[in-house]
Amino acid sequence: MSARSTRLPLGRITAALISRTNLRTGSVPPNACPNRHERLWNISVPKLQRAQRFLRPVLVFGAVGALAIVIYASIILAARGGGRTLQHWLGKLFCQIVRATDGGVVKIAQILATRSDLLTPAFLASLSCLHNKAFTRSATESLETLSKKTRAALAKRYRMDEVPSTLAGSAAQIHRAIDRTTGAAIAIKIIRPDTRRVTIRDAVLLRRLALRLGRLTTFHNIPLFAAVAVVCRQVVLQFDLNREGNTQRQIASVLASGGVRIPNVASMSDKSVLAMEWIDGLRPIDEIGSDPERRDVALQCLRLLYRLIFVHGWVHCDFHPGNVLLDPVGQLVLLDFGLVTRIGEVDRRSLAKFFLAIASNDPASGLEVILDRADSVTDQANIAELEHDLEILFDRTSRKTASEFQLADFVRHLFLLQARHGVRSTTAFTVPIVALGVLEGGLKKWHSEIDFQREAIPFVLEALDTGEGATS
Repeated sequence: MSARSTRLPLGRITAALISRTNLRTGSVPPNACPNRHERLWNISVPKLQRAQRFLRPVLVFGAVGALAIVIYASIILAARGGGRTLQHWLGKLFCQIVRATDGGVVKIAQILATRSDLLTPAFLASLSCLHNKAFTRSATESLETLSKKTRAALAKRYRMDEVPSTLAGSAAQIHRAIDRTTGAAIAIKIIRPDTRRVTIRDAVLLRRLALRLGRLTTFHNIPLFAAVAVVCRQVVLQFDLNREGNTQRQIASVLASGGVRIPNVASMSDKSVLAMEWIDGLRPIDEIGSDPERRDVALQCLRLLYRLIFVHGWVHCDFHPGNVLLDPVGQLVLLDFGLVTRIGEVDRRSLAKFFLAIASNDPASGLEVILDRADSVTDQANIAELEHDLEILFDRTSRKTASEFQLADFVRHLFLLQARHGVRSTTAFTVPIVALGVLEGGLKKWHSEIDFQREAIPFVLEALDTGEGATS
């Protein structure tokens, strides 16, 4: 039977929209809808496909609006000095909306779940599950999403534990298994294919929205679409676990003596499955008892990110608390290399120069980098005024601690200044900005007095003195 003639009962439409069934074949899990025996009338699969394309934007924007209302309600409750139980309940409601929406909304929620400067403690406490237990499936459920060939290869080499996934992020589940040959514990990471389809739709939706917003006068000379396209590309690439495994091996190599532990990648890997070393006893940074130890770990995280970016040219865009953990002896463990990319030598050195200009309050050097890397400069560009405005921005920004500095606010002002004076800024720094923005929330919570600009200087100087990033 062709897809065009396949019919689905209306009672299953909601199940198909929520569970992301295979619309190419029209197949729906038998337990997807409680009213599956009710047949009011039939809708063809092509019509359901068109309905999904229309309803997904409605679902996403509706969910974002609902999440904003929930956050606002929690802030109001905290301002009135009470309602911890209700705030906790609102946090649980937030998580339920995120799980129901899935896709790109989960990644946004994970970043929000780090922002102790924006959200209340009681509300944040309910969001910790989004970092490593966003979704849970048994090993059998995860294996059913794989091809028969991949399942057979896994079963031949590994014995899976029949328990819900230990770590479950926005894109994949991680299950514990035993190597049948060596007896070693292995972590098996399996992509969630339903989430992949929805995330790709969300990326397309976001690109279309950015394209339309970019046509507005407000965003003239601001490369909004190009910047969004760069981020969306990285989000989609995270679903290729073969690429992630290769990246993980390379980063483990360059950080071999860096005091950080990265799980060894096993030989079994493809686009949907990645096998790696299992590390027992991992604990979140939030569970560290003493403030001095927590501040020390926060410093290690920041220095690690700086070393990756400025010295080696690697950008890890998912530095949230679910991916930066501690092993039983207190060593930092870095996980999840799906949202990791490489920046070129020119971009690496230009970013280092600009960071040094901010840290040393040198707007002239900052302007030099801006003009050198700008996508375009109009004939009406007022460079003198731009330098003057940069002086004001740098004076307000230089040597600020984590609690005093807001990266998003700084980047917004920087883009607007360039656009106002006829300079169309580069998108080459988009991914590093995202990486720093993801870590920023954790830094504000773990070590709010850290001077992240001063901490960058040794790595920036090393980046400008060597060419390692081009070859490592």
